[in-house]
Amino acid sequence: MDEQLEKALNDIGLMKVFDHLLAYTRQKMKGLFWQHKKQNGVATKGQEAHDFVNEAVRLALDLREKRKWKPDKEPDPLNHLASVIDSLMSNSYESCENKQASSKDVSELHHLDIDTVHPELLLIAKESEER
Repeated sequence: MDEQLEKALNDIGLMKVFDHLLAYTRQKMKGLFWQHKKQNGVATKGQEAHDFVNEAVRLALDLREKRKWKPDKEPDPLNHLASVIDSLMSNSYESCENKQASSKDVSELHHLDIDTVHPELLLIAKESEER
């Protein structure tokens, strides 16, 4: 276990860390397109914001993982954990399962105001139309 990161998180307060990362992840999820989205905030394979937060903390604390905190490069442990969350979400977003959006999902995009559509949604719609 990364004792340096554990101490830094304890110094901030674990509930504060979790609340901050959960709010961050929920906000990020609002802008992404998830095929299996059944309600706001549910991603591919049923992953919810707290799943990404828990996994990010687990990976960052595990010294065997590649996502170790390097305070000399990123002094803020919350920023480090946010970058791990970004990576996990990106991997989930880029998964084959998520990219197999149904034509119904894509056709619903055409009814949305272009100014409210996230750029990634437009890219998915364009790629689906080209197939």
